Amino acid sequence: MTSTYTESNLSQLPFRENETWGGILRSKDIIAEDCALYTAEANQHRHIRSPLLDEVYTEITKGLKIGNRGKEDHELATLCLFNACFEALDYDSEGERVGVLWRTSTSADKTTRYSRKTFSPKCRRRAVDILMANDYIYFHKGGNDPYSFVPGLVSIVLPTDKLDSLYCQVLAEGDYLVHEFGAELQEVILFEEDDQLADYKDNSFTTQQRELIVSMNKLNQSKEWSYATQGVGKRTLSASSLVLKRHFKNGSFDSYGRIHCPAQSLRKSIRKTLLIDGEKTVELDFKGMSPSLAYVCAGLDAGDRPQELEGDPYHIPGYTRDQVKLAFQVCMNTDSRQKAIKTISVSANGVDARSLVTAIEKHHQQISSLFYQGIWMSTLTIYESDIMQQILQHCNGYGIPALPIHDAIVCKKSDGEMVQKFMKRCFEVKCGVTPVIVSSS
Repeated sequence: MTSTYTESNLSQLPFRENETWGGILRSKDIIAEDCALYTAEANQHRHIRSPLLDEVYTEITKGLKIGNRGKEDHELATLCLFNACFEALDYDSEGERVGVLWRTSTSADKTTRYSRKTFSPKCRRRAVDILMANDYIYFHKGGNDPYSFVPGLVSIVLPTDKLDSLYCQVLAEGDYLVHEFGAELQEVILFEEDDQLADYKDNSFTTQQRELIVSMNKLNQSKEWSYATQGVGKRTLSASSLVLKRHFKNGSFDSYGRIHCPAQSLRKSIRKTLLIDGEKTVELDFKGMSPSLAYVCAGLDAGDRPQELEGDPYHIPGYTRDQVKLAFQVCMNTDSRQKAIKTISVSANGVDARSLVTAIEKHHQQISSLFYQGIWMSTLTIYESDIMQQILQHCNGYGIPALPIHDAIVCKKSDGEMVQKFMKRCFEVKCGVTPVIVSSS
């Protein structure tokens, strides 16, 4: 048989635990009481093609009345839903239930600078009906319809065992193509305060940022990024999983600025198995970045900062590092001391939250005025993201493939020494102190 498609691995959607839908489905006995539910919103710009799926689509639509005008869109919508479900099944959920959020309303149809219009809501709903009728999915309706299964939520699709079997067959044949026909076009994305996409006019800053991201994407996509999964063996990240985009918030290019990409959702245990062109990788992480950035934000010169910043700013006698790190982040994120204490009490495994907060305030008294101001997301992330952007600029200039994970970098082991130099140099320029870099592989 002549191959019609080129092998292309599934993308990594950002799956997260969905407590709202999980609780609802548990209460209806649709999923087990002790089962967590992980979901991600389906990318309705991406569909999968393969000889087997072509045969399946022909079979399941036999006898259906689909006009010639909408025939292609109906097929694309169905193949898009197949792909979203395959991406869910491809996710390493460690035995928990996985589903996809599938929009059937017109809210996803608006044409902006960020996306192209794809197929209609009618096609999206028809895709659901076709796969339901053939026992490939379970569907529970969300939306604002008062007759919805759950008003106010995006509808959810759960793959069946029959679909799982089809997924395994497609992967076993290996002859498939995942195609993104109307993907987000922008490498630099701006959000309003309400998290809605904001339009903007390009300037020298956005142009420079876009040029770097485009160049870094080409560099990363020119390499084979693979990882190991239990029972399946080697898997290769698709090109779309490696697409970097820089996000800004609050309608300003001075807010947030973190660089995101789908591959960042890989579990840490899986990231440890990453290979670049067959070579082992290393993950390089800044130790205690948040406290260091807080001292910069407070305007303190290097000589006025505690020496611990060049060691471990989360070291406070009587508490574990993880307890102090969690509590410090909470103090930087919340808008009141009482909220911080309450959050830490719930999250820090029985520690006396009030005493821990007092210890942090004393240990970092020079920046204690910054606590309970919500300063991390509003201010400090732009410092962090600027440092990461500068590191990527160095990597790109030297032709070093690199994947940013918030304040960490994944690169080849052979490039690790050079990337550490970039990280130290960029951090020193921004913060005025020498950082501690933690290496894991």
